[in-house]
Amino acid sequence: MQVVLHTGLHETDSDRLFKTLLRNREALRSEGIAIPGPGKYRQLISEMLNALGDATPAPATREVLLVLRV
Repeated sequence: MQVVLHTGLHETDSDRLFKTLLRNREALRSEGIAIPGPGKYRQLISEMLNALGDATPAPATREVLLVLRV
């Protein structure tokens, strides 16, 4: 499994890319790509990044984030 974390595009509408991905969710799913809704990850990822700072994440961090799969 490959996980891509996209944290935003510089100087663009913050949700434009995300809305485009959601509109194409079914086509992407047929290619094995899952697009979780924002309620499943925004707060968790924000808290994780703020707590992490410059530190290396613990091995269990990856497993917690993978639970977000659609």
